[in-house]
Amino acid sequence: MQTHVANNGRTARWEAAALQWIVEQLEATKRFADVDWNARSVVEVKAAGADTPWFLHAQTGDEWLLRLKFRVRRNAFRQAELAAELGLKSVDDLDELPIYGRGERVTVRNIRGPWQEVTITVHWLKEIDTPAMRRFLDAAVESYFQKLEEMNAGTRAVLPWQVLGMKWHLTRKGFPGDRPPAWQPDVVTRLDEAVRAAAPWLLCDPAHRQRIEYRTSDRTTVVTIETKRTTAVYLDVWGMPAAAGDARLANLPGAPKRSVKGGRERIRFTLRTADDVNDALRDWLAEQLRSQHPPTAAAG
Repeated sequence: MQTHVANNGRTARWEAAALQWIVEQLEATKRFADVDWNARSVVEVKAAGADTPWFLHAQTGDEWLLRLKFRVRRNAFRQAELAAELGLKSVDDLDELPIYGRGERVTVRNIRGPWQEVTITVHWLKEIDTPAMRRFLDAAVESYFQKLEEMNAGTRAVLPWQVLGMKWHLTRKGFPGDRPPAWQPDVVTRLDEAVRAAAPWLLCDPAHRQRIEYRTSDRTTVVTIETKRTTAVYLDVWGMPAAAGDARLANLPGAPKRSVKGGRERIRFTLRTADDVNDALRDWLAEQLRSQHPPTAAAG
């Protein structure tokens, strides 16, 4: 590691190898995202995911002490027991360091939400390159990931469409009043296959409660499939000019109807059986999507 400057403008005196050792221990688990070194005074380690809570904040701004803050599940550790296990001397007893009154070197406190915060201050690598610290890291990592799994399980229970994706739209759940739908299960599968075959460059987004969206790379929605109506599956093709395919619409399945919604042209098909998704509909979809939203406009 390069020479680090503390927040007071002086060269940090704590041993950089201590931070490097911590990072290497966590990287060796292969369970975390890439370490974030971008902040001036904080090194962050967390599991993958933009909204995932962090596991470690290594605060590097003090001249004499590296402060390691870990997040684990609530009530995972007891301060007195962990401090005794790690065996770190009080800063006041370290004659080599000209600092005093820094308080406990190991603190444990439950914080807001489902987390407990464990803070450990370090000056030398030799203080933490110990079996006791390795045991703590192993337990802390397991505690952190167990809590994340519990949180993810809660998300699955509340928002299953965001976790299950396409599978959510193929289940017979999520209908109004828990009534069974009056259409065949294969309709959604065949429609999805038809849209993907017609315009494979469109981006499919199934993370919605009642519909699947297909968008261009500029995030314009051009096709939606409504999957949680009991009466039928509704295929909506958006943005078609008034003349597009009108002569053939009458011969297509699903009684297509043209309307304007939100200022955009929409052609809606009402489908109930797998046979409704026939070759004529597939061909029309391919022709219209490729002419109105060609790959050169949608790819990216």
